Amino acid sequence: MLSDKTALTKVDIFAKNGITISQIAAGEHHSLCVDISSRRLFAFGRSDSGQLGHCDECPKPYAFEVKPVEIFLEKNDDGTPKENPIIKEISCGSFHSFVVTADGDVWAWGSGLSGQLGIGKLGEGKDAVVTRPVKVDVLNGINQVRRGNNELEYQNAKVLKVTGGSQSSALIATLE
Repeated sequence: MLSDKTALTKVDIFAKNGITISQIAAGEHHSLCVDISSRRLFAFGRSDSGQLGHCDECPKPYAFEVKPVEIFLEKNDDGTPKENPIIKEISCGSFHSFVVTADGDVWAWGSGLSGQLGIGKLGEGKDAVVTRPVKVDVLNGINQVRRGNNELEYQNAKVLKVTGGSQSSALIATLE
């Protein structure tokens, strides 16, 4: 449903195209939704901080995508979009977005002004913005866990969920 501040309006843009939305996530001025069975990911709303993940450069301030834009996590060598992997979870922070795949990979894009994307990139203005999905190497090196007796136990870590706040993010991982 969309609101014009006085009434709710049913939007059937997905249903009339045979798309069944199974998850939706909302940021401050943008949203993500996914049809998990078809691996199709969509974004709409404000795009000026790269939070939609669909452009190479940030548009003008307060740019807005009214119709959902399909988002692809990766491209082939020739620049054409690859089919998305199986998407397990989507999440939005205020001006950033996340996807967790069934394999536990995390993808992030949008504003990284305070490091909330987890990609080790801080900055101001355009330097803090990631306009296309980037695979986050968030669990690199987290494959050994210390026990109380200082013995090392090697395990594999896998992300289960990720969530974004205003200028922060958090994830839950399991050690297998």
